[in-house]
Amino acid sequence: MTAVRVLLGAWAAVVGLLRGAATPAAVPPVPVAEVPVAAAAPVSGAVRVARAVLVAVGALLIGVGFGLVAAGVPAGQWPGIALWLAGALVLHDAVLAPLLLVGNRLLRRAGGGALPWGAVAVVQAVLVVGGVLTLLAFPALRAQAIGARNPSVLPFDYGAHLAAAWALVGLVVVGAVVAGRVRRARSA
Repeated sequence: MTAVRVLLGAWAAVVGLLRGAATPAAVPPVPVAEVPVAAAAPVSGAVRVARAVLVAVGALLIGVGFGLVAAGVPAGQWPGIALWLAGALVLHDAVLAPLLLVGNRLLRRAGGGALPWGAVAVVQAVLVVGGVLTLLAFPALRAQAIGARNPSVLPFDYGAHLAAAWALVGLVVVGAVVAGRVRRARSA
């Protein structure tokens, strides 16, 4: 329980800093007994079925992935794959999630609290998708910058492809903004 209290105290300090507290000490740690627990909202039968289908499809795809790794990757490379997956988890939890939290706070503060949650969600989705695309393209971009002995190893212009992907993400944002304005205009 002590670790939970420490984590809750650290989390309260981060939230306090994001809310504008001067120092982390200005935010008292929240005792575990006082953490509010939200009541569960009633869930319809259709939502339960959809959740069950999504869980089943996800489990099936995970199984297919493990099967493909087991069949196509030599056992000596499995520790490297496990290390890569662990690194992906750390990258998500230590870098991407906190950046989204800070970005959310900055967006809300920049809009004076007047930005609708939909706009914040669209910007966050763009940053997540674009960030993940950039992370995926980074190894190819770096290898291409270093140069390959065999030009057929990296045959594409990965920088241009990444720029095109960001442009496509930008077009999706423009479409979402236009759709939101049209919907608001119709309801007004």
